[in-house]
Amino acid sequence: MSALLSIEGVSTRFGAYQALDRIDLAINQGEFVALLGPSGCGKTTLLRSIAGFLTPDAGRILIEGRDVSRLPPHHRPLNTVFQNYALFPHMSVLDNVAYGPRRQGASRAVAAERARAALDMVGLAEFGPRYPREMSGGQQQRVALARAIVNRPKLLLLDEPLSALDLKLRKRMQLELKHLQARLGIAFVFVTHDQEEAMTMADRIVVMRAGAIEQAGAGADIYRRPASRFVAEFIGDANLIPYAVEAGGALRLQAQGLRVTRAAGDAPASGLALLRPEDLRLAQDGPGADCALSGTVRDVINVGSHCMIHVDVDGQTLVARHGGAAPAGLRAGDAATLAFAATDLHLIGGQS
Repeated sequence: MSALLSIEGVSTRFGAYQALDRIDLAINQGEFVALLGPSGCGKTTLLRSIAGFLTPDAGRILIEGRDVSRLPPHHRPLNTVFQNYALFPHMSVLDNVAYGPRRQGASRAVAAERARAALDMVGLAEFGPRYPREMSGGQQQRVALARAIVNRPKLLLLDEPLSALDLKLRKRMQLELKHLQARLGIAFVFVTHDQEEAMTMADRIVVMRAGAIEQAGAGADIYRRPASRFVAEFIGDANLIPYAVEAGGALRLQAQGLRVTRAAGDAPASGLALLRPEDLRLAQDGPGADCALSGTVRDVINVGSHCMIHVDVDGQTLVARHGGAAPAGLRAGDAATLAFAATDLHLIGGQS
């Protein structure tokens, strides 16, 4: 199956600043892809290049095999939803959504019919006569979505559209967007700096750093098997312990010189061993594990459904996630032993 969207060797510079550096990416019909990374990593520049608001200095952007690199936005079979909604304040909700079909030559009656269908799809069937100023932030976001899908584009681009919403509404809209995308079958490309948001919504996550793609794949794969220290630390909490492979193939962790008897496979001779907080548990919490590290509790942070226990091990702080409230009596200064299974270690070559 050929890709709906193909990005081939795209590079963009702003003066001396390399905003995009030889980006290669393919996105299929019906796929939900998140562009994830810190501020300044190039994700919005890439989205704007796909949309047609920026022309790359090198490379090509193809939609269904057609080179659209130098086509203006209105000649591309896509739409964009912006962070600020970009609604016309002097138009009713219905007219805002009908604006696209009218621009494409539809009669007023046909445009209104299509707008009502789009509003119904986003749960705003009764809101056509209202004006944007009379609606909440979440409702305005739905209007912007209805306007973006009314012409049934092949590709929908979303530039951090939920960032202005409060936490509770943002989480609800994440699920609504995911369900809407599944119903429509349209490919979504979603820009976010929020790791949890990307994990919740996307079929595939593209992690960007300094204008380049650091890693792309399913969220669970990136979380459990990050390709670099940057990805490990950006996608969730990471305990990273230097390691070296011994002559016999076993691992030697720098922390307390712990020897781990598991096959290193094709892992680099040295690097960082990743343990997620949920991989670590207090030794008192259950049966023995393959490995254990002893240290001193520095902090016990209760976050409701679980607590995070920070333990100093040879000058390095390791964080363990403990289900429910902290064990009775556990406090800073107490001795603690963290246990884990050797198979939970993920090895990353190098130190960066």
